[in-house]
Amino acid sequence: MTTMANQTYTDLLHKYIESPEDPEANFALGLHYHSIDQTASAVSFYLRAAERSGDPLLTYECMLRSAMCFHTQGCRANSVEGMLQHAVAIMPTRPEAYFHLSRFYEKKEGWHLGYLVASIGMGVAQQKPKESLRTRIDYPGFWTLAFERAVCGWWCGVCLESKETFDRILFNEPLDYPHKIAAINNLKKLEGWVEEQDLPTEMRSKDEELSQSMYQLELYLTKNRARMRHRFESLDKINRNYSEAWQDMFVLTLFGGGRDGTYLEIGSGYPIYANNTYLLERDFGWHGISIDSNRDYTQKHILHRSHSALTMDATTCDYAELADKCGFVHDFDYLSVDCGDPQLSLAALEKAVASGVRFGAVTFSHDHFRSPESGVKMAARDIMRRNGYRLIVSNVSHSDTDDYEDWYVDAKRFDQGLLESIRDDNDTVTNSASIFI
Repeated sequence: MTTMANQTYTDLLHKYIESPEDPEANFALGLHYHSIDQTASAVSFYLRAAERSGDPLLTYECMLRSAMCFHTQGCRANSVEGMLQHAVAIMPTRPEAYFHLSRFYEKKEGWHLGYLVASIGMGVAQQKPKESLRTRIDYPGFWTLAFERAVCGWWCGVCLESKETFDRILFNEPLDYPHKIAAINNLKKLEGWVEEQDLPTEMRSKDEELSQSMYQLELYLTKNRARMRHRFESLDKINRNYSEAWQDMFVLTLFGGGRDGTYLEIGSGYPIYANNTYLLERDFGWHGISIDSNRDYTQKHILHRSHSALTMDATTCDYAELADKCGFVHDFDYLSVDCGDPQLSLAALEKAVASGVRFGAVTFSHDHFRSPESGVKMAARDIMRRNGYRLIVSNVSHSDTDDYEDWYVDAKRFDQGLLESIRDDNDTVTNSASIFI
């Protein structure tokens, strides 16, 4: 719950006593009482603020927060409904009240009313209102209106539309985890999606079924631990990695095994098999965005990973807008680029690094060994140099031949001694395992 920053209850009370007709003073006290679960008092001050304010946005927010209080109290359904309806009437072009009112009807099994309200909201509300609310009111994003309409629509008999809506938002919107799981479960019912045990072996999420023999690569395994040249916190907790050429170990080495990092994965590929971010997410609490133009890949990520997985064209994406839409600041710790086609990877890389979004570490797949005449490798190096990145390991391979990647860093973010100890940019093929053991 948000309260006015650094203001004690005594401060808030004094301001109210000095100016009892001031809507901001009333709202601040309402927030305080709401934060300590004294919802009856909170409602009284929210309503006082609304009655005294000439600002429709503040009045709107007071209605929403009053509805939240009445909902917490229980047995106040009529009051919740009335507050939300009032909010819609005050600012009919804002989306939050439509979402909450539609969800209210959904929970009360008023399917047709829920469908109606969500449909109206989708038709008239602004997706991104210019003015922000003062506080957070449990509104994940505009896509929630489509979600509520799909839930209610199924019960109203528009099953095909409901299925298509779940399908669309699941693969194109940054759903939070509860909504993602709900959408998957609804699609399983509506479309007969396969259960995990029916997927091909390599797509199942059980670690024991992702054996080393599947990869035919020299992965990091427990036996390598004593030989690791670059040790970091929590290394002893890693039993194996998943990247094709130790990209995940490269990132963890740079960040000292740090937790809660962020990543952008361009070219999703499989969610676990030879994936650069699975270890980061599963064992180190990293979170991020994975995008691919192939819907089959994003579907698999949605089933088996927690991050946002979006189906889109990486060469035309606005990465600053994407980061903002998915709730990230314009600064990721790691960027992985592998679109399969080197020219597409190059176009996506240029779009991402020129967007104003910064990345701590970048692994880029140029597939030079497949098409050395394409010039992708050198073009990418020029793009990265011009955008302030340093080539740290060149011509990476998981063998002693067939170089297919370059690794870069934003050198300002890391210890120079560490970078020098990792650096291998002599333009010969670099067996990735040799960097670490």
